[in-house]
Amino acid sequence: MDAETLGSALQTATRQVLEEATFVFSEPTSEPFGGSSWPGTLVRVRLGFSGPLSGHFMLVASSELCQSLAADMLGESDTEALAGEVLGEILNMATGIALTELLGSDSSWALRVPEAEQLSAAEFLAAPAPDVWVRLLTEEEQLIVGGVFIEQGAQ
Repeated sequence: MDAETLGSALQTATRQVLEEATFVFSEPTSEPFGGSSWPGTLVRVRLGFSGPLSGHFMLVASSELCQSLAADMLGESDTEALAGEVLGEILNMATGIALTELLGSDSSWALRVPEAEQLSAAEFLAAPAPDVWVRLLTEEEQLIVGGVFIEQGAQ
């Protein structure tokens, strides 16, 4: 299975989870991104998976958007401390949906615990690029970037 197929599955599953869990609608975009795409701090979440296919998925969004998603998902207003956890849960749900869709419900695979961190746009842009990028634009024109990393020998 190639990275493009995984990217498409991640994009579809992330859109579904955003809509169903947070009532945020998004559309795929080819809009380029750079340091000016995100003012302030970013939240990056990575979630590893292993089984017939191994690698990890990643989601990145502004801290502001993550706090908004947390408020929508949890119904709370003070969500600053929960931003990474909520983006991690969104990625966890999206990964489960994507892998089940691609590998079938009878396949055996494992997910690792999502790892969240805050970083600047410059730090994010300096990090290794994924095998394929996924970009979503919310209805409020906030960018969510995803990535698929496939471990060697797993393709």
